[in-house]
Amino acid sequence: MKRDGIWVDRESKEPKIHSPRKPRDRRGELVQVDGSYHRWFEKRGNECCLLVFIDDATSELKILRFVEHESSYNYMACLKSYIEEFGCPLALFSDRHSIFRATNPTAIGVRTLTQFSRACSRLYIKVICAETPQAKGRVERANRTLQDRLVKELKLNILHSFALTPQTKGRVERTNRVLQDRMVKAMRLAGVRTIEEANAFASEYVKQHNKRFAKPPRQEDNHHRSTADYDLDGAFSQVQMRRVTKQLTFSFDGQEYRIKGTVEDLLAIGPYVKVEVRLNGTMAVFGLNGQLTFHLAR
Repeated sequence: MKRDGIWVDRESKEPKIHSPRKPRDRRGELVQVDGSYHRWFEKRGNECCLLVFIDDATSELKILRFVEHESSYNYMACLKSYIEEFGCPLALFSDRHSIFRATNPTAIGVRTLTQFSRACSRLYIKVICAETPQAKGRVERANRTLQDRLVKELKLNILHSFALTPQTKGRVERTNRVLQDRMVKAMRLAGVRTIEEANAFASEYVKQHNKRFAKPPRQEDNHHRSTADYDLDGAFSQVQMRRVTKQLTFSFDGQEYRIKGTVEDLLAIGPYVKVEVRLNGTMAVFGLNGQLTFHLAR
């Protein structure tokens, strides 16, 4: 089979050549997003995930957030923070995770929107899913850099906090052997162990990282859009449809709710209502003609 070219073993395969993709010209044209599971706190804490948002044009780190899991909720919270600080980007570049792309099409071959991609569509943000890891190389390389540098920075940060004299601090910085020796003791006393502590540190690390690694865009005009006319709370919500009964009730999350109105209002409400659960945990319910008032059914 090898001689006839039917089967090629791994050693004989020619390496794939991935041509580098040209960065976008302006800030906000494309933001690469990714989640990186790693033992960020080494043995002092559990494995967690670091969500990274990086601008394609400048390689600037925009958002670093430690979370327990890579989930739609956490990506929505990060994107909402991004938009509130920088504005709305034109597009996001991600992997093919089920958060960004429905894995199974419907019976007629249509892929429905995921909760995250639905939120992006309401804000006119295009979600582009990379075919290969190499396609989103900037954020992949940033994650590898962060896994190396951020862990070291976390160590160094704690060591600086516990250095008794400038001379001790200098010795720690000069030699890796001294760093590793004092790191174990310092981490044992008061290391970064939690996600909250790591996120507080990450906000300062972003400034240092960008000062060293970021580059200016080829075009200075900014493509971030204003969101003054957008309902961000409504956009960043989990949306589900629920059937309305003749008694104007619907079930959601194990509870029964009643819509304020009369039976005659059922035609105006429609057979289904849209239930939005916002990031802050509040609920909003919408019928055919807009938002509805509801309460727990007694």
